[in-house]
Amino acid sequence: MRVRALVVLLASTAAATGCGASATGPSTSDGEAACAAPFTTVDEPTVAPGQTVEVTAEGLWSSCRDHGASAEDGPVVYSDPEPTPLTAQVVRFTQGGTDVELAVVDTGTDASIEVDVTIPADAEPGPAEIAVGRADPAAVTVGPGAASPRTSG
Repeated sequence: MRVRALVVLLASTAAATGCGASATGPSTSDGEAACAAPFTTVDEPTVAPGQTVEVTAEGLWSSCRDHGASAEDGPVVYSDPEPTPLTAQVVRFTQGGTDVELAVVDTGTDASIEVDVTIPADAEPGPAEIAVGRADPAAVTVGPGAASPRTSG
């Protein structure tokens, strides 16, 4: 009976922790993993109309290679084309029903961007978002008042 309980416990632990990719490399199973969603960040969470902020986005790939088939002792073999960094990514400021294009940028070889943009002069105080392409947006709060000058450090 003890052996049976141990087997059930081990099977439950394996199911709960997953049997996909290990810390040392990709899985050789047919299981699927999830790719990280692209995301946007800003250097200032509170902004003012007319202020310049730095926007960063990562994970802007053409596709997600989250599964593949593997030979028994060989490398992982994929049936889809290798992902490439995206180009012509629109940086948008969205507030309420207003959507303003701030810039269009190409990603680097690592599928990330870093760009300075200016908050629209007519932005209203309150919540807003800045996003790059299909990346998850960064939340910002537009405060009242004039833009503070950017200082270099």
